[in-house]
Amino acid sequence: NDQRHYLRTMLRELGVPGQVVDAQMGHGAVGQEAYGVHSCFSPQRLRIELGPALIQLSEKARWEVLSGLT
Repeated sequence: NDQRHYLRTMLRELGVPGQVVDAQMGHGAVGQEAYGVHSCFSPQRLRIELGPALIQLSEKARWEVLSGLT
């Protein structure tokens, strides 16, 4: 769980709202899941609010995209 704790902490420090972080991490009480059938959580909101923070975090952490198996 260390990596989940790190990701959550860093996203919150970068100003990502808790509800957006919870959606990304798959957290949510029964009936409050961000991706549930009756959810009103917008995938566009996730992209808009989470995207810039993930880019910033990946640059700070110097993460690189690696090619997978072909």
